[in-house]
Amino acid sequence: MVTKVDVDTQYILFPVPYLAWIDNSDTIHVSDTCWHLREYKEYQDSNYYAKVSGVAPRLDEIRVYPKTLTQYVYRDRIVSNKPKRWGIGLSAGYGIGRNGLSPVLAVTLNYNLWQF
Repeated sequence: MVTKVDVDTQYILFPVPYLAWIDNSDTIHVSDTCWHLREYKEYQDSNYYAKVSGVAPRLDEIRVYPKTLTQYVYRDRIVSNKPKRWGIGLSAGYGIGRNGLSPVLAVTLNYNLWQF
């Protein structure tokens, strides 16, 4: 058995976060008087994992797991043809005729008793 693994490109349109939270202990200082809480979101599926964070969240990390498995099963099969019994051949030899023993060249119709 032969297994072939292909890597595909995936386009994921509008993923929905499965986990989102705001970290009260981690803040982002923008100017002298603005303190913003850092927001975290994680997106996950069987094919990808993505993590975003920030005030206006941006992508921090993404892992993509695309797989296409193709399995080929090879089977050996021996094909044997039915042996041919009948055939046409060319024969040479000696034959008995009116003048006694003489060389003969003939086209013959054959039936094969044994194959070798």
